[in-house]
Amino acid sequence: MDYIIKEIGDFIEDNDQIKKAYVRQYVGMKESSYRDFFKKGKISFRKLIRFAQLLAENTNKSSREIMSTWCLHVTGTENIKNSFEYAAITSNINLLSNLLNINKDSDGVIKQAVDIYTILYKYMTGSLSGFKLRDEVNSLHHITNKPLLILMKIMCQFTTYFEGDIQKMTSELDVIQQEALSLGERETFFKECLLFRVCELFGPVCLYLNDTDSARHFAESIIHANISAKKKSDAYYVIGMTYLSEDKDKCLYNLRTSYELMRETGDMQYIQEAKFNLDFAKVFHGITLDEDSNMRLRAYQNARRGKISLEKLKEVLEKGERDNFLLFFENTAEKSIDVMYNCLESFFCNENFFFAKLVAKELEKAGEDSRALRPFLKFKKVIKGEVLFEKDFINSFNSRSSNRVCS
Repeated sequence: MDYIIKEIGDFIEDNDQIKKAYVRQYVGMKESSYRDFFKKGKISFRKLIRFAQLLAENTNKSSREIMSTWCLHVTGTENIKNSFEYAAITSNINLLSNLLNINKDSDGVIKQAVDIYTILYKYMTGSLSGFKLRDEVNSLHHITNKPLLILMKIMCQFTTYFEGDIQKMTSELDVIQQEALSLGERETFFKECLLFRVCELFGPVCLYLNDTDSARHFAESIIHANISAKKKSDAYYVIGMTYLSEDKDKCLYNLRTSYELMRETGDMQYIQEAKFNLDFAKVFHGITLDEDSNMRLRAYQNARRGKISLEKLKEVLEKGERDNFLLFFENTAEKSIDVMYNCLESFFCNENFFFAKLVAKELEKAGEDSRALRPFLKFKKVIKGEVLFEKDFINSFNSRSSNRVCS
């Protein structure tokens, strides 16, 4: 902690225009707590982030860069544990790797954190499949720290999501969220991170169930939290898709925002996925795609317009992964009423109410009776329990800037 104290102290001494009273106000520290920090190194992780934000506003470094260094110098069980979560939730792979290496010989709660975040690191770097994540987590029998136990339960939900058991997820996430909310003030930072992770899962789950209002609520909570461009991009995707069949302009605005934010990450795989989502919406609304758009999407659009045969389309589609988008393409391209009704039935029986609605919309476009399709166009399954909380609840990472969502 000495390194951090010195860097903050030097910053304040070197900037005469920044008064100590202002620093205390900015960070949210009483005078006694401020003195304790410089004398004893005693500080909460959230206030450490606020110090990093203060330095970032007055230097050429970002708060992420500053925290990437500080997390390697914090002391105390809580702050070390919080450093692991900070690295993981901000997708800072290098920092997480360094923390695992530095603390590999620790014991107690830190040892528990090392074991859990080693599994999470393997998943984040692609060396552990999401389908096997639950088995890895359940192999840990020595975890006693409550926030870490809740994190383990959240990690298991990724496997449940990949398995497609959405109903199981909704009930288990409700319980997990209540457990996270019950954490005390001492665990505020970790609590907010756990709730953020719950929002990340609840957003797409609610979209899947066609509960668009709840999906937007969770997505807007993620955007407000302001953790990273990647996280915000994912949230704008959820919002954009909720408007896909309701409001063309809002849909395209949010999906374009998702794409632009993802470009900031520099990760080509994520960028291509965001571009695919935007272009899918363009196809849905009859907007001609660019030449650099996804091969499957362009083939689908050309088949719909009679420019290529259905046989050629199927040949192109077979080159991609079998997902809900592909099923939608295969069953709506030839505009066969019977085929689309079969697809509608399949999506609906599997409780994929969002894609069921999209197929119903295609049937409506094809001239089918809107009154008969109305149940499929309107049906949604609302999540159980009191799971919604204020959108600005998660604010550990949030600086004074605001984020606006088109809704």
